[in-house]
Amino acid sequence: TDCIATLGWNSSNELLSCSHDHSVWRWNRNGEIINKVHVFAEQIEDIHLFPTMSQRNCGVTNGDMFVVGYSNGAIGIINKGGREERRIDAHEGAVLSLRWNLDGTALASAGADGFVKLWSRNGVLRSNIFQSGNPVSALAWAPDSSQLLFASGRNLTIKHIQSLTKHTVWESHDAQVMGIDWNRVNKHIVSIGADDCYKVWDCFGRLLFRSASQVSGLSSISWCPSGEVFVAGAYNLAVLCDNRGHVLSKENTKSGTVRALAWTIDGSQLALGSTNGTVMFGHVVQRSTEWLRSKATLKDSHHIQIQDFLDENVKDIEIQDPIIHMSLEFGYLVVTTTVQCLVYLIQDLGTPHVMDVKDMSMVVKQCPFSFLIADFSNELHIFTYKGKKLSNPNFFGLRTDLLNSQNVGLSKDTLGLVDFNDPKNLKLFDTNTGKELEQVIHHDVPIMDVDMNQQGTIADRMLIFIDSNNDLYIACIVKPCIIKLASLATKALWSSSAHIVAAMVDQDLVIWLYPQAAFIDEDLLSILQAKKECFKGQIAALRSFQATRFLIQYKNGAFVTRSMSPKPFLLFEYITSNDWKQAKQLCWVLKEMPLWASLAAAAMNAKLYDIAEEAYTALGQIDKSEFIKHLKAQASEVVRKAEHALFTRQFKDAESILLNAGLVYRGIKLNLRLLNWDRALEIAMLHKKHVDTVLWRRGQYLLDTNQEETKEVFKNLKDQVLIDVETIKQCISEDKNLEKFQKEHRV
Repeated sequence: TDCIATLGWNSSNELLSCSHDHSVWRWNRNGEIINKVHVFAEQIEDIHLFPTMSQRNCGVTNGDMFVVGYSNGAIGIINKGGREERRIDAHEGAVLSLRWNLDGTALASAGADGFVKLWSRNGVLRSNIFQSGNPVSALAWAPDSSQLLFASGRNLTIKHIQSLTKHTVWESHDAQVMGIDWNRVNKHIVSIGADDCYKVWDCFGRLLFRSASQVSGLSSISWCPSGEVFVAGAYNLAVLCDNRGHVLSKENTKSGTVRALAWTIDGSQLALGSTNGTVMFGHVVQRSTEWLRSKATLKDSHHIQIQDFLDENVKDIEIQDPIIHMSLEFGYLVVTTTVQCLVYLIQDLGTPHVMDVKDMSMVVKQCPFSFLIADFSNELHIFTYKGKKLSNPNFFGLRTDLLNSQNVGLSKDTLGLVDFNDPKNLKLFDTNTGKELEQVIHHDVPIMDVDMNQQGTIADRMLIFIDSNNDLYIACIVKPCIIKLASLATKALWSSSAHIVAAMVDQDLVIWLYPQAAFIDEDLLSILQAKKECFKGQIAALRSFQATRFLIQYKNGAFVTRSMSPKPFLLFEYITSNDWKQAKQLCWVLKEMPLWASLAAAAMNAKLYDIAEEAYTALGQIDKSEFIKHLKAQASEVVRKAEHALFTRQFKDAESILLNAGLVYRGIKLNLRLLNWDRALEIAMLHKKHVDTVLWRRGQYLLDTNQEETKEVFKNLKDQVLIDVETIKQCISEDKNLEKFQKEHRV
């Protein structure tokens, strides 16, 4: 009967609405009242439910628990039945905002007294985070729960919960800030003010978008959990915007000012509360996804339209249960409902493969051979497109509500996902068994965006990732090794059909042919990199890389496609099928340096040294073609392996190959060639041979470069070890003869 103060969804996907008439009501997803939960004696300013995934993880103890902030400054901890289990005197004046952190281990409160306070789950005060001269009207946690964002007057402040660290504050609006939200997927902040505009900020408080002041009475704002869209509430109006702030649609509510907003955890439904006491339930429709010639559009919660761009056919799919999520890639449409997962072959939309699921699920990632879905019982499932379950990967600290297509990489043999306990690590799993692999990708800063290549076997498996500094890296999975490709990257994708990576780098579309060259010959990357097109000040995101086509989104919400030449795809087709003769012939006909560089790297990777030598010669890199001649001339297979590792800059591997084969002098000589004097001496002293050789070579080097000895260990040994050049040469000759004998007798 009065203004709706706040809304929230519980773990059973039931909505709780709280009004200034002191009542709390429970609703189902269809907008039907279940029951009145409680009528409070005092006026409630805000409520916040215990985080949905944490409810499920904690069992019945904290299930559906919520907290309320009263106008008298108290906080109440309320159980599912509406009984107040504990009351805390928190603030002098009204409690204006309450928010649990992501895992439900801490509660933040803000009051009219200007204080921001941090509490334990049981309501014990941990610290006073901040004190402002004005009332603090709104709160939001950072995605990793390490910082708090709060609004006071016209200002927004980001404060680390460790009180000794500095805070960031900026004037965000020309009038009082009415609402804020911080998305855990895209890491962006939205704010809304009494100046009748909303703004989008990055996590450092830098302005990304400002709306025109065309909508009056803006009073609430909320991100969809996926980070794809957000909704702003105004007088008689709900405005749906994409993640860059562009308006997608406006809905006339005719119910007064939209004061409260709440999304379901799956992001498929939104509840709205107005000042006249109305509670509304809405669905986001017209969502669409593309793959090659096909486009799937969600018409409503039960219907999907499939459009073929080439023959202009349009077909409709009707699904009995409400649609939660859909994904279209690699020729398959995967749809999840409240009780099932359905897989349609896009070329034959007949009977789908149907899999029953025990909880609501979302399609996290597709690859050409399988797909990953996550349910809200905190479980992962990998299925084939024929409905066969492959595995259920799991690890301690898994949070399926934090998974999205950005922080997951999937191929036919490997699953990679960001470790939520430590975002600097990327965990790897076998898709067929679900077992965690021993290899872990370690990085210095949190990993944000991940994608994986699809070609070859697990031995060829690579992934790319963008970190929190917007640096783009490529990593090898079999032997974890990380190499930087670019800075200022916002999105990066592997081609689904070739050894090609595309990325948005400082508003340029940059393409790398055969990026695996980073682990073979890093110098080739500059040749393999090409800027396709410059989009200064316009591009919002690189959405997909399908066959030879890119789908690019502009900041105004429009989409554009760009295609690349099919020549590299033809070359990689020859390489994949081991038709090296045709690959080489193609390079000679086209005479393009990126193709020669791709062939050089691929040939070295395949140990086809004749082709690699020819490719490097065509590139004009004579030093490398001469090294390959030297490599081919080695009589010993062990030495050739070591020289190959040396070429690819795997210096430790090259040394290990030689020492494990008993070729001590070769191992010492390798380090002498690299001017790694300390390691050469260490090996010589360990094996008690060729110490004089190292000292002699060191002396020759200093003499040639006109330098004095500065290393103490060499100074001390100079007077202890007799250096006889003839004896040294004789020892070297004996080692070479022994190596020849071992080769002839295969010892």
